[in-house]
Amino acid sequence: GLDCTLMDYNPVAYIIMKAIFEYPQKYGEKLAEDVENYGKEVIKRAREELGRFYCRSGKKALHYLWCWCIRCPYCGQRIPLTNQMWLDKKRKIGYRFLLADNDNFYVEIGKLSESEGSGYTQKGGKAICLRCKNTISYEHITSDISRRRDRELIAIVVKGSTGKDYEEPTKEDYESFQAAKEELQRRWESLIFEDLIPCEELSESGFGTHTRTSPLRNYGFIRWYEFFNERQLLLMTSLLRIIREVCSSVEDRDYAKAIATYLALMLCKHVDYNCIGVGWNASYVKITDALAFRSPRIIYNFTETNPFEKTSGALQGMLKDVINAVKFAVESRANGKILLGSAMRIDWKNYFDLVITDPPYMDDIPYAEVSEFFYVWLIRLLRQYYPELPPRVPVDEDLVVNKGRFSGNEKLALEFYRRGMKISFRNIYECLKDDGLLIIFFAHSSTEAWDLLLEVLRDSKFRVVSSYAVHTESTENPLARGKTSFMSSIVLACRKILEDREVYFEQLMPKVEESIRSFIDSLNVDELLGLPITDLLIMVYGKILEELTQYNKIKSYRADFKSSFEGLIGEARNHLFRHIVKKLTGRSPNIL
Repeated sequence: GLDCTLMDYNPVAYIIMKAIFEYPQKYGEKLAEDVENYGKEVIKRAREELGRFYCRSGKKALHYLWCWCIRCPYCGQRIPLTNQMWLDKKRKIGYRFLLADNDNFYVEIGKLSESEGSGYTQKGGKAICLRCKNTISYEHITSDISRRRDRELIAIVVKGSTGKDYEEPTKEDYESFQAAKEELQRRWESLIFEDLIPCEELSESGFGTHTRTSPLRNYGFIRWYEFFNERQLLLMTSLLRIIREVCSSVEDRDYAKAIATYLALMLCKHVDYNCIGVGWNASYVKITDALAFRSPRIIYNFTETNPFEKTSGALQGMLKDVINAVKFAVESRANGKILLGSAMRIDWKNYFDLVITDPPYMDDIPYAEVSEFFYVWLIRLLRQYYPELPPRVPVDEDLVVNKGRFSGNEKLALEFYRRGMKISFRNIYECLKDDGLLIIFFAHSSTEAWDLLLEVLRDSKFRVVSSYAVHTESTENPLARGKTSFMSSIVLACRKILEDREVYFEQLMPKVEESIRSFIDSLNVDELLGLPITDLLIMVYGKILEELTQYNKIKSYRADFKSSFEGLIGEARNHLFRHIVKKLTGRSPNIL
């Protein structure tokens, strides 16, 4: 019921916000029904056109498991690359690679022992030859794949009577794929002419903020369409064309824009589950999506999905997810004015009562580069409806620490981020009413990131009035295991500093200690033991920010004083642990 304005610099986020906050409120309950009908029509036409490329005798194929293959530089043996042999860990089913004539191999599927299932032909960036057992370097793997692009279909996940079964590929399976490959070649010129193939180059600055170039480029993948095998690319380009045709039949152009948006999101969800970055999870016997690790990467043993069967990643499921999201958005009655813009360029004055922001966490995710994964498809469908969309995802004000954008210069990348954050938060200060509230979500494991956040808040004259640790990451998230982000985010509630305040640094620490002590004392032992240590640490960071940001000038009795968030963190951490020990044992740590 509030009058909201939503803004994002990234065009993919902008499109998603349109789909959540604008169209459901504008068109109501009939929207989900129409999205379902048009979506089913798209899938029906695609099945009629392409279904023959997935047909086989016997059990229906759900997924196709592939391996990239290289040649051993020592003996010439052809080696399929895989980091484990399981297909179904629970039922102990997997595959074996057996030597064949002409330096080739063949596949045998069956019951495996634990040691067989955990076997591999590559691990840690190195491969092992099936024949001569020599170790093969990462450099040779990347150059071989780049040069020869050799892949092998090694297993078919099929629909069994009680679940999934596994079969060795048949001649018919190979012929179906070859027919799709030939069909793509036959259509290639017209697909290029109709702008249905994403020929944009992958960003040279890379998907990982810690690298200078995209890891995919090491394997010779230069353009986005190369992230699909031939049958996958034929499917995606056909879906793109069919969605265009279906939406062109909608007479009301504004309504066609909404329908096209949801069908585009359905396509993008399927792209995430049907490309060469999709893996097979043998523990849960289902696929993993390409962005499970937040950036597209090559999977040596990748999985192709049959889009027309009822299985993980297939089109029916993608459409159902979109329909459910539309229904939820309609029921929530959320609304807002949605803008494609940058926090570095806003000019409201004392306008908002509340501002909520989840700023980029330094080097956590290179948003612009990663979102191109979806945007190269979205722009081809939606540019006729959204003239404001840029041809590529812009990076000029995409505030992340990505040294790849600065020729590997991390210092320049950090300065770009620092300067952009300061400008953005100063602008937020200006657009917020004097009695307004700023809410910030933040999560990072490095004290450097927290130090910089403190610098930004003090520069823009915001004080933290309260802080909370909130679980924002799934416990199943593989990124949470020792990576940059914490499982929890801190939620900071901030107010504007309207008058100058100063304090001596030596007075701050007792206040921080008192805040920590008060919080720990408020918990019973069971509650304390139930809290992850990262939550407690994040709470400590919040208490320090609460104290430090109350003042825009910090002095010290020491002549050599330099304000250090990291120094305070160390002291606060020590105090936290000592007080926890005292709470749990009832005795002073000094006595213990």
